[in-house]
Amino acid sequence: MSTGPSVSRRQRLLAQLRAAPARLRRLQRRLGYVGVLAALWVIIPSVTGLLMLATLGPLSEAWKASASSWAYFGYPALLAVGIGLGFFPVASCNLLFGWVYGVRTGLPLALCTYLIGAIIGFVISSHTSHDRVDALIEEHDEARQIRRALLRRSGRRTLLLVTLWRSAGFPFPFSNLLLTCCGVRLAPYLLATFFGLLPRVTVATFVASTAAATGARDIQDLVRRSQHPAFLVFGALLGLGVLMLITQMARAALHRATAEPADKPGSQTDRSDGK
Repeated sequence: MSTGPSVSRRQRLLAQLRAAPARLRRLQRRLGYVGVLAALWVIIPSVTGLLMLATLGPLSEAWKASASSWAYFGYPALLAVGIGLGFFPVASCNLLFGWVYGVRTGLPLALCTYLIGAIIGFVISSHTSHDRVDALIEEHDEARQIRRALLRRSGRRTLLLVTLWRSAGFPFPFSNLLLTCCGVRLAPYLLATFFGLLPRVTVATFVASTAAATGARDIQDLVRRSQHPAFLVFGALLGLGVLMLITQMARAALHRATAEPADKPGSQTDRSDGK
């Protein structure tokens, strides 16, 4: 059996790995502080998200034991600021809201928190160098496609594209940066953020509230309490599968939408949204 193709692939992979440091240095010089900001917006939420999951029990207990003003306004406001600044990931916050409040209260409270975070991200991104963001977008294939699609758009098309982008599960801070620098206005930006996040937040808060209803203090306690581990694993895989299905459907629809010609005969192009 010939090993030629596999050897060739390994050689290409090794060449790409050897070239990666120089490529990153060139990209960093082009991006400047925007590159540092983007890196922090990837690294910090990853770390804080794991910490939130590891300390879910103490966090939820402190939240539940606090005064109602802090429980319904103070802590969500702090999370909103943290999300807007790129410190907290939406995914871990979904579990926290579902664990503390359940779906009925946790879902609308989470969405309001994320919308406030999106406004903060919009303001920050509006004061970011668009020339440097262009370089960042050009390094991301899907971001480049949606930017090109948004440059020729109607209001309904903008709403559709931004909704699909939010549903596709891309990092929240990067999404704020991309959409703002593409000239999406605040009203469609917020409306699409709401509709785009709604399916994912609903599934995540439902799974978390169902787990919390067992009386478990946190995820580790849930595993220890479970008398039917197979059902627990099945439920976790089912929830994860639904989220992955939402992600794949949104990304496939986004790919089709951005691959279509933006200007069709008889369509109206609206450039008034641009900066």
